[in-house]
Amino acid sequence: MPINRSVLIQDNGKRKIFFGWKVVLGAFIAEMTGTIPGPPVFGFFIIPMTRSMDIGRGAFTLAYSLRAVFDGMSGPIVGRLVDHQGPRMLMTFGSFFTGLAIMSLAGVTSFWHLALACSVLGAAEAPGISRMVTLVTVARWFTRKRGRATAIATAGFSLGIATIAPITQALIAAVGWQISWVILGVVVWLLMIPTSLAFMRKSPESMGMLPDGDSGVVETGSRTAHIPGEELVWTLQMALRTRALWLMAFAILMGATAVPAVTFHQAPAILDKGFGAPIAATAVLVFGLSATASKLIFGFLVERISVQYLFIVCLAGSGGALYTLVIADTLPLVLIYAFSYGALRGAFPTLEAVVWADYFGRTYLGTIRGTFQPLILIARAGGPLLAGVLFDLTGSYDIALKTCIVMLIFGAFAMIFAPVPTHPSKVRL
Repeated sequence: MPINRSVLIQDNGKRKIFFGWKVVLGAFIAEMTGTIPGPPVFGFFIIPMTRSMDIGRGAFTLAYSLRAVFDGMSGPIVGRLVDHQGPRMLMTFGSFFTGLAIMSLAGVTSFWHLALACSVLGAAEAPGISRMVTLVTVARWFTRKRGRATAIATAGFSLGIATIAPITQALIAAVGWQISWVILGVVVWLLMIPTSLAFMRKSPESMGMLPDGDSGVVETGSRTAHIPGEELVWTLQMALRTRALWLMAFAILMGATAVPAVTFHQAPAILDKGFGAPIAATAVLVFGLSATASKLIFGFLVERISVQYLFIVCLAGSGGALYTLVIADTLPLVLIYAFSYGALRGAFPTLEAVVWADYFGRTYLGTIRGTFQPLILIARAGGPLLAGVLFDLTGSYDIALKTCIVMLIFGAFAMIFAPVPTHPSKVRL
């Protein structure tokens, strides 16, 4: 990677906090904010909004799925912009329009209104609060400490599940779903616009630093910096020629289909089993806290154990834990599901972000990941939609949940045959 300026970074015994941790804080806040337009919060709106608009859950989920479709279709463009321009202004303007789109949900009265609002929301959040921007940026700031940095950032989403989701349920009960959407849109503005401006920067090299806060010399000219723990450069064309990329992408697609399907429908699935709203909210809280701990634990483990092995454990274990929800007919089983599924599935976004960077480096990470983002986000749209349609056809979530279990197992099996790829040359950063 060419460096634009010459800076000698010295350690005089009075080191300031590495700016990369401020980037992690910004990504953490973005992840937490991402629960608002995400499945954990939207799930609480399913019952009141479908009743108000007199539509089925399949139709509601179809409209919601357009959010992921429009988010995903912008992935290649956003990925290249992150690589070349950095995240700061992308996230600032994207967050502003995301807040507006969320507020517009308060005015929907039909399926077509909801579909339009969700489409606009997806297009707005892609540059504003999506992982395509935040986690690519975090990965660029860290190499040796990438696991813990990504874990801390993605823990924001789980914390949002544990806090924003239950608060949303209380808001809906207190002021109705329309006013709740307006409040949530304002929250996006308050959290994300200042955060984007203050903390989000493109890379350590852009600020005369090295990844992980290491000391060393950043040189000017055509030569590239020597970075401790340096990574090989992978272009998109190189990556596409590896078997590992396609098997890894398949595993991620399986997880990306199953994970949001469960997250989106878990609250109504618990309610349909005869449990009250407080129990559903408690289960979501337990899930969120467990997933937060999972991200941090797996984030430290991935710095010591191959991300391939941990991804297999995450996917296969999530499938096993999910079966608990299928058979849950008592409060203890509901809570066991919430804890165990959170403890295993919670690591998925952390490991997903790390595996891209560990396999294919930092330099063209946005471009490589962005190329597959449309497929991944269409999968995220299709998962909740499939679960909603299966519910409408069968009157139960059992078949939908069992389908998700099979997908998670298939994903784990694919990762068995996807070790870290061998680089075709000795080109270095």
